[in-house]
Amino acid sequence: EEEIVYDLPDMEEYLKETYGITVYQEQVMLLSQKLAGFTKGEADVLRKAMGKKIFALLEELKPKFLDGGEAKGHPRDVLEKIWKDWEAFASYAFNKSHSTCYAWIAYQTAYLKAHYPAEYMAAVLSNNMNDIKQVTFFMEECKRMKLNVLGPDVNESYYKFSVNKENAVRFGMGAIKGVGAGAVATIVENRKEKGPYRSIFDMAKRIDLRAA
Repeated sequence: EEEIVYDLPDMEEYLKETYGITVYQEQVMLLSQKLAGFTKGEADVLRKAMGKKIFALLEELKPKFLDGGEAKGHPRDVLEKIWKDWEAFASYAFNKSHSTCYAWIAYQTAYLKAHYPAEYMAAVLSNNMNDIKQVTFFMEECKRMKLNVLGPDVNESYYKFSVNKENAVRFGMGAIKGVGAGAVATIVENRKEKGPYRSIFDMAKRIDLRAA
């Protein structure tokens, strides 16, 4: 375990829970008030400038932070370092409540990907099936995971991507360019009622030709 180092002892109060590293936007707001005497309003402007990456506004606030911090007895070079860290932090600055939700969702999805890989990837593919670039990207991920992705099949596919009895991902008919929901509905319904299609002719006879 490494020792936790704070740039200034005054920072410990707000950075203790994140091991001395500024992680949340709220920490920037609280620290700018504590270290440099920012008002609550100014601290919020700083948060906004970081969250939205408004660099012109950050440039404007920098001297205020350095002068304010110096007036409170903090060395200017350390304040410069803190500001530089915060500027780098601006590109991933997070609101604390958001990060809690994100962490929870990341944990849940990681669990599903680890324990139900085929179902998980079928869901991800279905969610992105209108974007061929994304579909290609996730198909590559399936390959990396050694997950079988089978082509579309009128006897097994649904509108979205699904998982068959062999635990392989089956391509969704809705992901094929030019295939509409109505066409897929009649193909799936007929298959459910009267069993698999025996040939292209059997299929053409059975489905609703106004829809497909």
